[in-house]
Amino acid sequence: MCGDPAASSNRAKLSHVADAPELGRLLWPTTVIHPIHSHDNHAAWLLPRVLELTYTAWDLQPFARDCGYDGPPFRWDPERRFLLRCELDAAFFHLYGISRDDAAYILDTFPIVRRKDEERIGEYRTQRVILEIYDALAESARTGQPYQTRLDPPPADPRLAHGTTLGIRSPERSVPPG
Repeated sequence: MCGDPAASSNRAKLSHVADAPELGRLLWPTTVIHPIHSHDNHAAWLLPRVLELTYTAWDLQPFARDCGYDGPPFRWDPERRFLLRCELDAAFFHLYGISRDDAAYILDTFPIVRRKDEERIGEYRTQRVILEIYDALAESARTGQPYQTRLDPPPADPRLAHGTTLGIRSPERSVPPG
């Protein structure tokens, strides 16, 4: 995606796998097969999501700069990270040309994720949200209207970075410690 493709790809894979190991290994595409939208610029859609998921510490600053981002790392927000992963998983199902029924079946093969969701919130939320986003992406492709993310602010918005308040960077925290 950015800079050295192998290094960036590996960092993105590791971040995704660290957050959802069962889904990450299955869904990280090696080849793009189908477009998410009517346009062919997948990187512009994927990059902000991958960047916000991966750039959460100063030691990844070279990666962020390779991606064209020169701000501080993003805050770790579990709910945002969940939605970012769901958007990426739904997109990867589309990129691989996997039907909705097959995506639901694949998600059913992760009993630990299901069990943990059901214990925590009483439903298999991960599957529900991924499939809802899958449907929204399909509708976007069908109508030609841009996909509207559930995330507010949108992925990789600088206001989400450490040391920022409403987009204004705090000078004492705008450089890496040390």
